Parts: sequence; C-alpha cells; structure tokens
Amino acid sequence: MKQSTERILVTHQGTLPRPQSLKDLVLAREEGRPVDEQQLAAAIRESVDELVGKQVALGVDLVNDGEHGKSGFQYYARARLSGHEERQYPEGKGPPYLNTAGRDYRNFPGFFANRGEYRRRRAFITGPLHYIGQAAVAADIDNLKQALQRSEEHTSE
Repeated sequence: MKQSTERILVTHQGTLPRPQSLKDLVLAREEGRPVDEQQLAAAIRESVDELVGKQVALGVDLVNDGEHGKSGFQYYARARLSGHEERQYPEGKGPPYLNTAGRDYRNFPGFFANRGEYRRRRAFITGPLHYIGQAAVAADIDNLKQALQRSEEHTSE
C-alpha cells in the first residue's frame, strides 16, 4: 500500500463520469435486457483503462475504476448478494417508497435533472444474505490491475 510521510496522498471515492454508451450497456444488463457480455466486458475494460490513465496523468496517488461497471450501489449490492428478490407493484400499491435522496432532489434539482429516466426497482430481503459476486469482483480487480499496468508502461516510455 502506498504511504507517505511527506504529503497527504490524493484519492477519491465514488462514481466518476463514464461514456453514455457504457452507461446504457450497464443499465441494460441490470434491468435484465439482452446484452452482449463480451461487448460489455470490453467496454468496461476500455473505459477503466482510459479512466486510470487520466487519474495517473493528474497525479492521483490511489486510483480506482470509478465504478464504471456499476450503475449504482443499490444494484451493485443486489447483483453480488443472494437472499433478496425484486417485486413490482401496480401504481399506488405495495409498501411506500423510502427515498433517501429526497432532500438532495429538493436542494440540487440541476444535478438530478440531467440524470435521464430513472426506474426505481424494489428489492425485498427474503432469506439469509450471502455473497455471490466472486467472479464479478475478480473481473473488477483484473480490469484495474491491467489498466494500472498499461498506465505504468505508458508513463515509463
């Protein structure tokens, strides 16, 4: 792990901007629409590659993949945990939505205005939670490692 006694190391957390074409592919997969998995994997790799290169060029010490293979934490967790199921209810039926971003919508309308169509899907815990995302996390790690290696090769040339 990188450490420094000379300065504070620079990093960030959270989702970084990604190409619309990648956002569309990730969302399609998470909504259960047909997706060419090889095309999606290549698009994620390419995007992470570019993103890591930008972070290194900007001097970010502790880079990450910018969450480019995920649409958001809720769906990321759903894809990597078992013990839940999605349920859809007709308009006005079922338990009320719990909106944790309500105040943000009110205080930052410009940010939310540019997010495009948002379809809220609801998951309910139905049994014990178990981690099932081993292959997905291995792909995330591999994409980041390869991007770091390629970035180091470019900076040493």
